Order: sequence, then structure tokens, then C-alpha cells
Amino acid sequence: MAVYIARDVETDDGGEIQFQNGDLKIASVKRSHLQVLHWLIASNRGDTIHGDAVGDIGAWFGRLNIARNHRAIEEQIRRALLVQGAFSPGDVRVLVVPVSENDAAVTARLFGTFVEAEAGLEDEGYAVLGYVFPFGTAQLRRVE
Repeated sequence: MAVYIARDVETDDGGEIQFQNGDLKIASVKRSHLQVLHWLIASNRGDTIHGDAVGDIGAWFGRLNIARNHRAIEEQIRRALLVQGAFSPGDVRVLVVPVSENDAAVTARLFGTFVEAEAGLEDEGYAVLGYVFPFGTAQLRRVE
């Protein structure tokens, strides 16, 4: 497990910058890294200059909800994680499983030690991002 210390401006899941008391809101270290992971999973090749650095899950539009495709999506996201370089290779676990005839659940578990230096806090453990991916529309939806 790596130690993570970087912080960023907080955004919502749609990428909108968040404000607090009229100023930019700064995300916690864990939230900052979850934002990067969310962006990586939810973005498609056309969303960025470096298409290999995103999950490109939209490319699976119209495909079958079968185990072979689930494993391929997992591998595609893992490759993007390596290209992105924002996480230690063993710190993110991705799993895709069917939840209905046409939908798959996509989960990403981020492990690490998240250090809030100025507060003297250290959070060791993991956080999970969850999504539903309908193969029929390719409109990835975040779930809590």
C-alpha cells in the first residue's frame, strides 16, 4: 500500500468545481485520489488527449453482458491505471459483474494510506467507487 499525500480542488462526480464560503473547496487526500480514479473510469478516449490513460468503458456500448467482456473491461481499466501512474499498481482492484440481463456492476477499491499532513491525520484503509454500466446505453451511473 502506497502513501498518498496530494490534494486537489474538490469536484462533484460530473466534474463541477465545488465552492465553500466563496472559495474553491479543497478535497481531502482520499477524496482527491477518488476523484482521479472516478475520472479515469468514467472517461472515454475522446475525452482526453491521452486516450490510453482512461477506462474508455463507453467502447463497450452494445456488447454482450458476458464474463469475457467483464474481464476485458477490468483489464482495460487496469491498463489505464498503469498509464495514468497516479496509483501504486497493487492499490486499485477493479471488478465487473453482471447485475441484470443488460447491466453490469463496476467497482473499484482503492487501498492506501492517506495523509492529511496539516491536520496530522493518517487514514489507512480503502474506499470503494461503485457504478452500474448498462451495455445498451453505455451511460455509466455512479451508485453509493
